[in-house]
Amino acid sequence: MSSNFRQNRAVIILLVIVALMAAEIFYLSYQNSKLRAMIDDPSRLLRTLNPDDAVPSVRTQDINGVDFALRFGPEELATLLLWFSPGCAHCESNFEFWETIYQRHDDTRLRMAGFCAGNFDEARQLAMERDIKYPVLAVTDPYITETFKGNVLPQTVLISSEGIIRKVWPGEHDDRARLEIDSALSSLSIFKNQGGENK
Repeated sequence: MSSNFRQNRAVIILLVIVALMAAEIFYLSYQNSKLRAMIDDPSRLLRTLNPDDAVPSVRTQDINGVDFALRFGPEELATLLLWFSPGCAHCESNFEFWETIYQRHDDTRLRMAGFCAGNFDEARQLAMERDIKYPVLAVTDPYITETFKGNVLPQTVLISSEGIIRKVWPGEHDDRARLEIDSALSSLSIFKNQGGENK
């Protein structure tokens, strides 16, 4: 009887160990799939704004201490909002393209603004090094970070004049993303018209 009891107890212990190992393998597989999804598309796990989301007007100061209002309404402009931070290699790779857009856009139809996830000194230094011409704001207010979903860097966000998100491009831009951004801006007719064509 004692021998049977020991055997039964050993079998139960073995089954518990197998069940725990199976649970651990399942959990690790789940974590692995989440990490793979984050690498493929950060916005799936770190939420970004989505098309048709509405964002409010905000009032703050730019990196030079000048009052800056990002307003939305019938009389306002479409906005191309750029999220970046100092020391972000993926952000660095987007700056040249953002500068190209700035040079080409019609500033009577589109405003560009940079939201820098860093303090004022870091944001000022970055703007000076990159010779950024559009307004740059050092986002230190958690309300703005949460409202405009600045947890994924970099981001390029197209917002209608009414404050409705049209499209969000998270991460470093590849050729496809650049074509999509060009197409979205051209369709809004916000590029300078030269020789009868959007350039």
